Amino acid sequence: MKKLLLSLLFLSIVSCGTSENLQTSSFTVKEGDSINRVITRLNDEKIISEKIQFRILAKITGKESKLKTGTYNIPPKISYNKLLDILISGKGIGVLITIPEGFNIFQIAALLEDNDIVSATNFFNEVYNNTWLKEFNIPTNNNTSITRINYFSDQNDFKFAVPFDPKSYSLEGYLFPDTYSFDKNSSAKAVVQAMTARFNDVIDNSILAQIKEQNKTLNEVIILASIIQKEATDIKEMPKVSGVYNNRLNQNMILQADPTLIYALILDGEYNGNIRTRHLKPPWPSPYNTYFTTTLPIGAIANPGKEAILAALNPTIHDYIFFVGSPDGEHTYSRTYSEHEKAVQQWVKHRRGK
Repeated sequence: MKKLLLSLLFLSIVSCGTSENLQTSSFTVKEGDSINRVITRLNDEKIISEKIQFRILAKITGKESKLKTGTYNIPPKISYNKLLDILISGKGIGVLITIPEGFNIFQIAALLEDNDIVSATNFFNEVYNNTWLKEFNIPTNNNTSITRINYFSDQNDFKFAVPFDPKSYSLEGYLFPDTYSFDKNSSAKAVVQAMTARFNDVIDNSILAQIKEQNKTLNEVIILASIIQKEATDIKEMPKVSGVYNNRLNQNMILQADPTLIYALILDGEYNGNIRTRHLKPPWPSPYNTYFTTTLPIGAIANPGKEAILAALNPTIHDYIFFVGSPDGEHTYSRTYSEHEKAVQQWVKHRRGK
């Protein structure tokens, strides 16, 4: 009985500590953090001052091994016991992040890293993971880990994070563009799970039925949709752009989609925001470069939204096989190469006049 009373007294003394923060503070439990690392940072960030007292409390209450990753709001002058309850709750502050339609995995990686959600390295190792690729019937890669990343921005000032040795096959196209709430320092697996789950929600039974009726594969539709997403300046243009590419595929023509060349150059470490004349010739006969193929590239080049996916399945029926930008912000469509050349000259003249 005496030992029990002493234990209860000791627990009451240990648990009476309170946090030092005078206003609500945010604190992050990182993936792989031990209780000692957490205590050190709590002390460094002036949330607690009694490290030993906090450590003993975590031990005797059995909470030291129950910490959950996430970023948490810590109310001012909270008891150490309630502070521990917050850190094991898993109810962290979500970071809202929007993945724009048409972003590729390199742009997504940079965006996630800039927002302290997951490192680009961990993200790439997850999206190139063979387990995910098999789930979506995508060809697999070797299992060599990515360790080095190169960063650059294009002419639109979008930041890219690109592995020094990127692999051919990834979840590109299957990371659905949307607004998500992620904890800071999330696991790459949790991020990819959220984005692929959203993709599976969007690709509903009606879309799957259309794919089956047209005797296509999901991968073929997503690849074409990714090109449409990058080429069309407006949602209303997407079915018309889709019609052009379907006409070219049906006529066994080279697709000549600039966004596929850009993606090929990114993979080869050659892209700096511009396409040069030399890029339209070998040595860039990449399977992603449709200036060298009469078929779709081997994978998606971006992550399309639902409208682009629907456009890939429902192209406008017409006989256009060319298009180019026009002064009104959309595209000029042509049936013959001579018509296309005139449209290109008009576009060049317009660009020079700016």
